[in-house]
Amino acid sequence: VADEGIDGIVITLGKSFRKLEISGNKIYAESGVMLGHMVKESIKHNLSGLESMIGIPGTLGGALIMNAGAFGDKISNSLINVDVMTLSGSIIQYDAGDIDFCYRHSTFKENEIIISANIELKEASSETISEKRDIASKGRKKNQPLRFRSAGSVFKNPKPDLAAGYLIDKAGLKGTRSGEAEISTQHANFFINHGQAKASDIINLICIARKKVQEKFDIMLDLEIKTLGFPKDVFQYE
Repeated sequence: VADEGIDGIVITLGKSFRKLEISGNKIYAESGVMLGHMVKESIKHNLSGLESMIGIPGTLGGALIMNAGAFGDKISNSLINVDVMTLSGSIIQYDAGDIDFCYRHSTFKENEIIISANIELKEASSETISEKRDIASKGRKKNQPLRFRSAGSVFKNPKPDLAAGYLIDKAGLKGTRSGEAEISTQHANFFINHGQAKASDIINLICIARKKVQEKFDIMLDLEIKTLGFPKDVFQYE
């Protein structure tokens, strides 16, 4: 969000839309449920399909919009249907097949608000689930700067076998700072906050990373994070 804020109304569902119910191998959850909480509850019930997403921040609603995933799993793989509300107050239900999901993207309409979703998982042994969870958890602790505040991965990977962090690293940008924001020395696709970083600091690092990667590899990095309150040309570089 821009340092100046945004000119509009912000609606947050996190405090009210928090209902979560598990019946058999199915989960009903409202969009304000934290993804991490839903993952932990599914693990308690020996349900597999979400355990690799342990540690991913944000709500179920955000996870669906971004088609969140990790270590081969993604939220859309387990989706049955979603209820959304239009700006006129009408409720529409979409089956999973009605929405096009791809890497960190979905085709939910911008003028619709996700209200709830039904998820179907697979029953599995606690040992199998724990093994997948531990692989994901250890991978994050090893490769991601979890001691610092960040917005997670800044850019999408250009290809499944070509990571944005690798390109930023090879462009020599690890440790680059703007104000109190820094391109992590541990994972170059994480821009960390050393305490009082401003949105403008992050934007500056985004522009630097895009420019250097474009110059070195002729690849334009696309943002994975969502931004609010910025003019369209703010992400361009000279």
